[in-house]
Amino acid sequence: MGNVALSNHSPFRSETRSACHAAWRSSRSFRLFNPGAFQDLHQKSEDVFPVKMDGVRLILNKDISCHLKQASHAIVLGVPGQSGYHFGATYFGEGETENGEALPWFVGDIDGAGSLSARAEGQFGKNGRARLVLQTHEETFETWQSTLEKRGRDHTISLTVGNPNVIEGTGVAVLHFLQTISPCLSLGGEMVYHRQGNSEGAFVTAAARYIGQDCVAAMNIGHGGFHASYFHQATSQVLSMFLLLFNRFKTTLSFSSFIFKFLLIFFPIYQH
Repeated sequence: MGNVALSNHSPFRSETRSACHAAWRSSRSFRLFNPGAFQDLHQKSEDVFPVKMDGVRLILNKDISCHLKQASHAIVLGVPGQSGYHFGATYFGEGETENGEALPWFVGDIDGAGSLSARAEGQFGKNGRARLVLQTHEETFETWQSTLEKRGRDHTISLTVGNPNVIEGTGVAVLHFLQTISPCLSLGGEMVYHRQGNSEGAFVTAAARYIGQDCVAAMNIGHGGFHASYFHQATSQVLSMFLLLFNRFKTTLSFSSFIFKFLLIFFPIYQH
């Protein structure tokens, strides 16, 4: 079954970083900004990762209209569980947020066996958002989760419920909170509660993010271990690099990556 992915709008724009340090230089007051979604803490670093792909994929994309932005036909070979024909569609509504993001949107992918993977997001009120993620295997529901999110002037709070079963009393609930403390620093936390059969538990994770002049550093620490990322823009257009570290306390598993990304710029040559 195909995977559905949609890039999120990152809050770490160059104008945000410039406003951050300009505010610190002012001794009187500064204006805080919305920190974005909790799950996007490491987005700036993760965007540097090269796209991973297994097997062979033949993809044909076509824009249908201004709202149905893309319809795709794909043939996937050599990938267990995903091989075969896939049809995908991307839809954007007429609404638009303050940062230019089109809402509502819908992304879906279905294969020849009828397995569906879909994501949708819409807006309610001025600052509220609702998301839905659905995944099926042929005629069986595998997983689904819904999220309600509120974005204030300087904070974001969201509640996610995954695979709830009221009759059996099972499911997962995740509460996220992210608060801008200063123009450069955001702090937040995650609280997860899960219940499945005789297994029940809860744990808390603390998080922080710092936005520098040319860098973004983020960190999560909690029950699952320690996760830190660092992004550094060496020059404005030529080179960017980042460092990602991951360590789980209860196991000996650790992972680190160090990646350079070069942006090649070609200038047109004019002949007189």
